[in-house]
Amino acid sequence: MVKRAFSLEKVLRVREVFLDKERNHLSRLHMNMRTLEEKLSSINKLINVKNAEMNNLVNDGNFGMNDIYNKYINVLHGDANNVSADMDSVSKLIDLQQLKINKAYQDLKVMEKLKEKHKIEYQTYIMAKEASENDELNILRQGVSDEDRLY
Repeated sequence: MVKRAFSLEKVLRVREVFLDKERNHLSRLHMNMRTLEEKLSSINKLINVKNAEMNNLVNDGNFGMNDIYNKYINVLHGDANNVSADMDSVSKLIDLQQLKINKAYQDLKVMEKLKEKHKIEYQTYIMAKEASENDELNILRQGVSDEDRLY
């Protein structure tokens, strides 16, 4: 006899929750990537501003601040390289997280297909049960004359 309730319903729900958590984690990784991109963009803008300031001082004939600007620009380039390295690592994490999400989605789909299969089997069982009950009623009715029927 086929059970009416899907016995793996809790597993299906757990897989749905797991997929949601993995998607949330991917969303946080994307937000981190955007933050790093903004940080890199601001560092590059600051580098451009400081280069322009240094060029203006050189054009005005003031060479005393040249070393200080160069050192500061080199520090900014180092910061930009660090942010780029962080972006590369976050990008790798995003790729791994996408693979996890794909696996979790496939696992969820397997459970949903099992549930659908269970539902079809149960409907088939109910239809067969109703058909056999109707057959029994028809057999019983054939044995009774029309005058004895009370329907």
